[in-house]
Amino acid sequence: MTIEIIGLHKHYNGALVLDDVTLTIGAGEFFALLGPSGSGKTTLLRVIAGLEAAASGTLRIDGQDAGSLTPRDRHIGYVFQHYALFRHMTVFENVAFGLRVRPRGERPSRAEIAARVEELLGLVRLEGLGRRFPSQLSGGQRQRVALARALAVDPKVLLLDEPFGALDAQVRTELRGWLRELHDRIGLTTVFVTHDQEEALEIADRVAVFQQGRVAQVAPPVELYDSPVSPDVMTFLGAANRFACTASGGRLIWPAAFDGVTISPEAAARTTCALPDGPVVVYARPHDITVARIEGGRGTATVRWLGIRGARCRVTVEMPGGATVEADLPRDAAEYTELRPGDRVALLLRHVNIFPGSAAVPVTEAGPVQAVPQARRVVA
Repeated sequence: MTIEIIGLHKHYNGALVLDDVTLTIGAGEFFALLGPSGSGKTTLLRVIAGLEAAASGTLRIDGQDAGSLTPRDRHIGYVFQHYALFRHMTVFENVAFGLRVRPRGERPSRAEIAARVEELLGLVRLEGLGRRFPSQLSGGQRQRVALARALAVDPKVLLLDEPFGALDAQVRTELRGWLRELHDRIGLTTVFVTHDQEEALEIADRVAVFQQGRVAQVAPPVELYDSPVSPDVMTFLGAANRFACTASGGRLIWPAAFDGVTISPEAAARTTCALPDGPVVVYARPHDITVARIEGGRGTATVRWLGIRGARCRVTVEMPGGATVEADLPRDAAEYTELRPGDRVALLLRHVNIFPGSAAVPVTEAGPVQAVPQARRVVA
């Protein structure tokens, strides 16, 4: 079932929370709405479900104008962040609830309800737990009960509002892989709200990034991460170092503050195309930077700190101008095993994104940058 959203606006107490939102979600697609708190993603989900009304715009579900449809007539299953399970009901009764409250003429028989509930408990890997109460389950199990309850009424669209937000990191990681596997098995159109960038990029087919009620960019995860359309999207999706430079004749001119920083020859060859003359900002993610110790200590940058992060190491390098650059290296890489605090080093940027504009903040900060929202991706 497809979802078409055209020019949607929504206000709360005079404040604009959805600003001209236009999206198309394909049938059977796993689509993520990603953004910080207050960006409008949950409001959009509630508008799709019929729990909120838009001020203007068009919403079509499977080609039909949904403006006059009740939530029930939209054939939507909704999973809330905090489960919303009935504490006085068993797992079985929670899952069966949506079937039991159907009008008499549409209500399945008791045997059919029992069979459907057992089928769903097996689907969400909760076999044998039907007689337990929600208080007797873990957080991850309660969330799966909520999902089974949403699926019990045979929805055409599944809406998930930060379903893992109340869970710890390890359980979140386990459940998101399971959720993607479940989606592939049942084939429902799924819209998933999250503020977790890693979560959205790992399991969604496409991601819409929301910022202040507007859609900043829509793309598959790889394209979104590699080719963000603006500095704000770039920094929201992950850590990024920032280098203020100047472009002249299609070439980058590095200031003295970043002496010792170079772009790999393969990436540098691509900077000759259509870079406007004037200030530009070069972004490089920590894992796209190689740190090389300079023999004889003639390097102009200095290693200040090395910290272990599992299989990787974060290296903090101080540049001649005082700014710091963060690099992320594999622990078994030669570049890391040879490094020590105080070493003089040079930095090689293997992948960069370049935005026209100027940086008025230090390189290590991730605040907004004055820039034209048109990036140029340079890849080694």
